[in-house]
Amino acid sequence: MTRTPVGSTGLRIVVVAALLQAMACASSEAQRNRGLRRDMLAALVERHDWNSAFPVARQILEEDPEDALALAYRGTIYREQFLFEEAEADFKRALKLNERLAYAHSGLGVLYDVQERSSEAEAHHRRAVELEPNKASYLNNLGFSLYVHGKARQAIPVLRDALHIDPTDQRLQNNLAFAYAQAGDFARAWQHFQLGSGTAEAKNNLGFAYERQDSLSQAYEQYAAALRIDPTLVRARRNLEHVAQRLGRPLPDDLQQVSQIDDSGGH
Repeated sequence: MTRTPVGSTGLRIVVVAALLQAMACASSEAQRNRGLRRDMLAALVERHDWNSAFPVARQILEEDPEDALALAYRGTIYREQFLFEEAEADFKRALKLNERLAYAHSGLGVLYDVQERSSEAEAHHRRAVELEPNKASYLNNLGFSLYVHGKARQAIPVLRDALHIDPTDQRLQNNLAFAYAQAGDFARAWQHFQLGSGTAEAKNNLGFAYERQDSLSQAYEQYAAALRIDPTLVRARRNLEHVAQRLGRPLPDDLQQVSQIDDSGGH
């Protein structure tokens, strides 16, 4: 009869424990590396570097197809490349895996805004804010969605809440200004446009706000004022020319000879 050597059971336990510890360390290291790649992915998405972000998202999802946050980031990449069906599929898959993922709700809301699906967009923006009420960007997305769908009076308190969280965000200042203008309060709009950009750009934005309300004469005056402050502001010149054509008016005499600089900007 074979006899078990003294201490062999203890040795097997030690070996198994060592193997389990090594496996745990390897798993922990893999998770740490995936976490670092996810942080890199978040930074690339934040910088709008879609070409660099996509392979990072693909690598993460090859290792873990159920990484909800990576799916949501990839949804953002798809959306910004106008691949809307793929974006919607990724956002919805992310939310199926984690219904409380605010980033996916907000991303899906932005997608629905682009597609002019206003009620669906608002529902997802509100859910994102409900899940992370102190996230200024989610409040901004909700407020901007309300504004673009003609609900300026509802948008104003939402955007004000966002500014309380991040008072230095120029985009928030401008979005709040446009909401005030849509609500008819151009004085408050002007105050926030000034806080959101330089004086010439603020005049151009105020002009655009008037133009959106079909107040073309006021838009004409603001665009002209912007150009007098900064003759190189091509957006203001293009906007002024557009409104002048709609009004059937020539450009002001002092702006007739302002040199034009090629620029892809519009309003």
